[in-house]
Amino acid sequence: MFKGIFESASVVIDIAGVSILIWGFVLAFISLIKWEISKFVGKKTLEGAQKIRCVLGTYILIGLEFMIISDIIQTVISHSKDDLMFLGVIVFLRTTIGFFLGKELEQIKSEK
Repeated sequence: MFKGIFESASVVIDIAGVSILIWGFVLAFISLIKWEISKFVGKKTLEGAQKIRCVLGTYILIGLEFMIISDIIQTVISHSKDDLMFLGVIVFLRTTIGFFLGKELEQIKSEK
């Protein structure tokens, strides 16, 4: 009974994570189009590109956090050593990506 609930929760959290990534992409893409159009008016600045990167990076970080939660739930359900090792690798990779992306976002924000 609980296994089914946790599996469903894991799927919902995965869908939420992917939805966050897609939403962040849509927002960043719209901003990119506006930024590219602005170069014809002579208002294209590097600050605009950095803002787009910050927006996209923030959504990527949030989406990755959701996906890590889903992976943890799936591993708790399966109780498999192989799944636990796989989770360790996935969490390590996603955390490393998140760490460096977070550092990059901090650097961009401090340059403003």
